[in-house]
Amino acid sequence: MPRFNMPLELGIFLGAKEFGRGIQAQKCCLIMDHSRFRYQKFISDIAGQDLRDHQSSIARLISHIRDWLQSAEPTTRLPGGGHIFKRYMMFERIKPTICTAMKLNPKKLTFADECWVIFDWLKQTAV
Repeated sequence: MPRFNMPLELGIFLGAKEFGRGIQAQKCCLIMDHSRFRYQKFISDIAGQDLRDHQSSIARLISHIRDWLQSAEPTTRLPGGGHIFKRYMMFERIKPTICTAMKLNPKKLTFADECWVIFDWLKQTAV
C-alpha cells in the first residue's frame, strides 16, 4: 500500500491556511514534485495550487526554494539560485573531509551531526 501521509499533511496545512485565523491564515508553502502534473494521478484535489517541478535536479530544486523564500520575505536579499547551488556543491565536496576530522561517517550522519558539519563548513568559508 502506498503511504499518503505527505498529501494528508499538506491538506491539513492548506485547510489551516484557508479556514484558520491569525497566524494560521498567514501560512504560505511551496509545493514541489518531480513532474509538474504528476500529482493529478493521486491527489487531484490540489489542482489550482502553484506547484513547481524539480525534475530530480538539485540546482532546479535550490532555485525554486530560493525564489519562493525571496518572494515570501522580499525585504531580505538572497543570492541567486546559481550561487547557492555552487556553494552547495562546494560543501558536498568538502563534507567527507570535515566528517573525517570530526570522526563521523558521512553516510550515517544524524540531523544534529549534519548541522555541526554545516556549522564547521560555514565557519571555514565565511563570506
